[in-house]
Amino acid sequence: MSIVVGLALPFLWRWLTFLEWHFFSLFPEASFPSPYMGFIVFALWHLLAFFFMARCASSIPEKWHRPILWLSAFCMSVAWLPAASNWGDFSLLKTFLFPLLPAWGSAALLLAWLWRLCGIAFYSGALTLGFAFTLGSAVLFFLGEIPRWLVFGGVVALPFVAVLLWSPPPEDNFPEPSLSSQRAGAFPMRLVLRVAVFFSICAIFHSMLLTQVNENTVWVWKMTDPLYGVGALVVGLFFYSKATIDLRKIYLLAQTALGLGLILNIAVGEEYSIVPVGLLQLGFGIFGAYVFNLFIYLGIRTGRKNALVVSAQSQALITASVLLGLVLSELAVFWMQATTLPFQWKSSLLGLVLLLLANFFLHDDKETFAGYDLLPPEQELPEAGRTPEAEARLQSRLLERSFSLQEIKVALMVTEGLSNLDMALNLNITANTLRTHLKNIHKKMESSDRENLRQRLEFLKNEM
Repeated sequence: MSIVVGLALPFLWRWLTFLEWHFFSLFPEASFPSPYMGFIVFALWHLLAFFFMARCASSIPEKWHRPILWLSAFCMSVAWLPAASNWGDFSLLKTFLFPLLPAWGSAALLLAWLWRLCGIAFYSGALTLGFAFTLGSAVLFFLGEIPRWLVFGGVVALPFVAVLLWSPPPEDNFPEPSLSSQRAGAFPMRLVLRVAVFFSICAIFHSMLLTQVNENTVWVWKMTDPLYGVGALVVGLFFYSKATIDLRKIYLLAQTALGLGLILNIAVGEEYSIVPVGLLQLGFGIFGAYVFNLFIYLGIRTGRKNALVVSAQSQALITASVLLGLVLSELAVFWMQATTLPFQWKSSLLGLVLLLLANFFLHDDKETFAGYDLLPPEQELPEAGRTPEAEARLQSRLLERSFSLQEIKVALMVTEGLSNLDMALNLNITANTLRTHLKNIHKKMESSDRENLRQRLEFLKNEM
């Protein structure tokens, strides 16, 4: 339970402040120039922080981790203390520097908790993340019932509570990193594009709401926030069930919710409505949690020390994608300035175009996402049955089933738990060629999915 609460706190703090502007709507005396400007500057500082951490985090001795987190919590809290009185007018310099300390502090705290999540069994970690998102979004839903002074105290105190609950991930929960695991830490372009498209749409959604902050916007955002948590929890339960997973269904479900939300957003006119925004929140929760889980999985595969670097790299990619979405949103407004369409319509049309492009050009396999099959770490590279005699026996049985030499190599890698990306790299073939080999292997082995294929191959390997 403490892990769920601790993980929820960094996300809740960011949602309360710069990402969704609830704090500023309750404390207008903070006098920040605009929600949209605050979001952009916060994201810029966040990006720089994650780039720095991706390069330097692994070289910092662990004895310094907790002192750094206490300093981060102080940076996240101290910026709000003047809001108790009045910040006064914001100059351009103050506008740019005000989010600096909160952004760097929240980046360090979020990274520490994602690293902690890497120390949990993958499926349990996915469910933990779902509960954390649900808890954070539920607090936002009841924000109107919380006294104003308690909200302010929460924004100041939440980072310190998160540090108190944090602990480094235990070493024995990480598998020994293999050559393929280390290689998986370098994100392929297909994965980068998928993440960039999704979080660009997410940024466009934020820009729509933050450029028109009023009582209706804040109310709609607050009422639909729980659906973000519901989407994340659905993904966590999906993984935790350990059932045969058709990974495309997750993306298609998120894509359907986002597409319907953007279409309805255009249909309802200039006012924001609960239904379209709720569908968008649901889609963001589903796909956002899925992406977070994917990066956590990649971090686990690289071992305890490198997991911290992978977490920082993934957050840098996500933040860069958000900034890309903001740039695309501004370009769309510029290109369509001759039209009389409302900003909400222009942004929704841009989001729909990005969804269509992703659907046409970024296809996923039934059992993989961006080349990764999301095996739990304990099933990767199993030691049982990996003797030369067992592998020779399996090769002989596969030859009896008319397997080609290349198909035999692929089958052996399947028993070793390698991802599609690793297999393609090892064999120096394209992803399409590998998919063809896997399709032929499934047909010859009469297997229904990757796990069933692995079980049948292991049976042949160990059969005397």
